[in-house]
Amino acid sequence: MENLSFILEKLKGKKDSFNGDYFIPKMWNSFNFTNYSNDSVRYDEMKLNPYEFISDCIEKIIKNSSGKGSISSSTASDVSLESSVIYCLFPRMLTAWNHYDNNLCSGTFLKTICMLPYLKKMNVNLVYLLPIFKYSLSNRKGDTGSPYSIKNIYQLDENLHDNLLGDFNSEILETEFKAFVEACHLLGIKVMVDFVFRTVARDSDLIIEHPDWFYWINLECKNSFCAPKIEGIKAQTVVSEKLVPKIYSSRNVSDYLKQFTYSPKDIDQKKWLSLVDRYKTSGGNILELIEEEFKITTAPGFSDVIND
Repeated sequence: MENLSFILEKLKGKKDSFNGDYFIPKMWNSFNFTNYSNDSVRYDEMKLNPYEFISDCIEKIIKNSSGKGSISSSTASDVSLESSVIYCLFPRMLTAWNHYDNNLCSGTFLKTICMLPYLKKMNVNLVYLLPIFKYSLSNRKGDTGSPYSIKNIYQLDENLHDNLLGDFNSEILETEFKAFVEACHLLGIKVMVDFVFRTVARDSDLIIEHPDWFYWINLECKNSFCAPKIEGIKAQTVVSEKLVPKIYSSRNVSDYLKQFTYSPKDIDQKKWLSLVDRYKTSGGNILELIEEEFKITTAPGFSDVIND
């Protein structure tokens, strides 16, 4: 409970200095917090001191657990999925809200702690976290970026840090995540994390050590690249051994394959090592450097069925 207690003391230390307006949905208040006011314009919301609200929630989680129903290290591995009530939780979306009457604020680990009493009342005893890792904003569709476009699986998504706790740094973000897990365990809720090994960002940090793990295409094909249309095969057909001859006899497939090339390391190892040194020294985006130096890029996402 060390991280949760640290977060609690940090919040309590900031409580008296808050003097603004902060709104949350009333449904977040499943632990009977009373020190709030209503606003005639913002229907079904509560105006309150966020430091006081979250502190009250954490204090009640700690007090009401008293060791009852909490998860010890000896039982943490005993999970029966068949008998569990599982809630699939996407933190950046679940507690996203317009708190300050301007822009939508991302959901955070800190705010998600306040949803745990609500989930507990629904008899949830296992939360399954959708990707919480650092993701890429390059080549994104829309403003936010996909949580499955993972840039680094060893770093948490910095948007899950809550500015109520001060400026971002990786250490405080890890503490926030650990505090969330501790709060879950105090309520008898186990935590699963979705580690996504099937997809990564096109400019993933994995490129630096493992460029051969990626599909590479000529840069000139970047904007036109798409899976080939294969005549005579129905849409969304799964590849089978009997279809292989038909696939490779297609002119479209032949043209498609011509777009691919080797990894930058295989094209010119000396040049590649020099580029990696430059990246580690000066920073920047690894894929942009490769595009500039080698005139190749990673292939965009593509389907694993025919004629999708």
